[in-house]
Amino acid sequence: MNQQTGRYLPRRTLSLNVGFLLDGQTQSKDIEIDLPAVRMTDTLVFEYVCGSLRVSRTREGLLVQGEMSVGMQGDCYRCLEHVERPIEFRVEELYATNAEIDRDEAEFRVREDGKLDLAPLLRAEVLIQTTRGLRCEDTVACDRRMDVLEQEAGIDHIDPRMAKLKELLEQQNQ
Repeated sequence: MNQQTGRYLPRRTLSLNVGFLLDGQTQSKDIEIDLPAVRMTDTLVFEYVCGSLRVSRTREGLLVQGEMSVGMQGDCYRCLEHVERPIEFRVEELYATNAEIDRDEAEFRVREDGKLDLAPLLRAEVLIQTTRGLRCEDTVACDRRMDVLEQEAGIDHIDPRMAKLKELLEQQNQ
């Protein structure tokens, strides 16, 4: 993954010029994306963005289909270890091309200058994939670290309503 600390591309680099698809001469275009770190928001940075997309003209608009991969960094939501991992997902979204379509009817649209902004789509897909947060890929090691953290914190997983039963079982086993 990209280890650059202060050098990020702006999210506008995820805008694709698709005006040539709107003029009716071309039906589809395959696009390869391979970008270094892109700052999506102040709190969301993709360490890289890569993938293959096909943009096809339909009667309803432009259909974007393909496989994407973005690099994410953060802390594991369970054990708090630093995590660097790829988030891979498939995209399939219809971008409206008709300016008369209301914003409520089409979440994604091609701008009047012929640019298609992938940033909101990628951001939404990554947020869906990481709803709970990032997780260590080595779940066994993560579970071990969680056990250590819980022991250090004195966390007991017994439901307080069942504590009396636990006491009775311990007395019975003695």
